[in-house]
Amino acid sequence: MPSFGLAVTERGAKSYVIQYRSGRVSRRYTINSVLGLEDARREARAVLGQVARGHDPVLERRRTSEASKNLLRAVCERYLVREGGKLRTTAKRQANLERLVYPVLGDRQIDDIKRGDINALLDDIEDQRGAAMADQILATLRRICNWHAIRDDQFRTPFVRGMARRKPEERERSRTLSDDELRRVWRTAEVFPSPWGQFVKFLLVSACRRTEVSAMTWSEISGDEWTIPRERDTRPASR
Repeated sequence: MPSFGLAVTERGAKSYVIQYRSGRVSRRYTINSVLGLEDARREARAVLGQVARGHDPVLERRRTSEASKNLLRAVCERYLVREGGKLRTTAKRQANLERLVYPVLGDRQIDDIKRGDINALLDDIEDQRGAAMADQILATLRRICNWHAIRDDQFRTPFVRGMARRKPEERERSRTLSDDELRRVWRTAEVFPSPWGQFVKFLLVSACRRTEVSAMTWSEISGDEWTIPRERDTRPASR
């Protein structure tokens, strides 16, 4: 069959190929080597038919591959691979994306996703799962799009201020643990693996914020006293 053959590398890897010309350019189209010979011939005839109709299968495949890199799902997956190690809730974010975002927007080009698409998604999540979940998805997608915007000259994030489903005061936590609940937390911390058990117990006895304690350094401790640097003390002045 003219233009059709089997290519074998020096290491013995085999693949079916089709050699054709597009204008003055010679192209080599590779067919999946898993196919049997007859199936590969049938695919080769189909590809050569496209060439006869003026198509360039290699170029079109390349464009399709490039386009797939900018699908929202692909961008999110790249973000999680590169930045996931810096996050505490990578698994949770990935699960939320797979369950709530990918079925709706995952196969859309990220450049084609508009603010209206994001708002429609958040509206649906808010109606079905509540405003808190909608704001979690909003925060995750905003962070991913900002990350992508740094790496893509053409991309403009569709997010603006005011898209959150809850007001700042609604996001503040007013839950207070009872004495019995505090005792149960303490007992759990006593048997929890180091260093997290000690960390939780220190939070309870110091009443400090998690971020204040986690950033503690030896230079801040003098004798029995720990001085929190002003720039890291996030508590209101009235406390």
